[in-house]
Amino acid sequence: MKQMPRAWTLALIVVLIIVFTALEFRPSMPWTPVYNAELTWPRASKAVAAYIDRTSAGPLKFNQERLSKSMPTHNAGTWIIVTHDFEPDSVSLARLCRSVRNGATLCLASRLFDAQVRDSFAFSISMCFAYNFWDVGDSTHLPYEGSGDLVPNQRIGVDSIDGWQPIFENDNGVYAAVRPFGKGQVILTNMTDIFTNNALLYEGHDDVLTALLQHLP
Repeated sequence: MKQMPRAWTLALIVVLIIVFTALEFRPSMPWTPVYNAELTWPRASKAVAAYIDRTSAGPLKFNQERLSKSMPTHNAGTWIIVTHDFEPDSVSLARLCRSVRNGATLCLASRLFDAQVRDSFAFSISMCFAYNFWDVGDSTHLPYEGSGDLVPNQRIGVDSIDGWQPIFENDNGVYAAVRPFGKGQVILTNMTDIFTNNALLYEGHDDVLTALLQHLP
């Protein structure tokens, strides 16, 4: 039996080493939410951002988490901010409030909110128990069903005296609400996971997201 030349044997060994090295050090896709509109990772937001862009009537800006702390908000328009912790500096928050008062629409989705943000828009956050599966209703009490994986164990405290109207609520409390703010409006939710690519796999996701975004101009 004819043996393989030594050069070919060495080449095969080198190729195998390269393949195994690539498999060992291949980049992993993190499962922590990043809400990045340019990434296709399961917990990023590229597919959702594209869906919002296709279904929205007017121009809007979908902000990534890394932009949320020092975003330019002196101009009107529609802003969708999705982040885990919305903690803008005082200058950015003042410009954001001024922009909304002048007619901008702000859709703000976050799990944690800085105290200045809560005071500026008059709402609170408190802990609650999240069911494995949940039913939420919109302002006309139409039911939507979704996985408890998409619902945080927190509720939003809002008051109609401040102009807040619930969008999604159940026996636990409110998960999304909308209010006028000057000439503009604020749409608030702590259901940040509905903005991730992975959430598109859940039944009823489109209905929930569409019901929330129908409040955009």
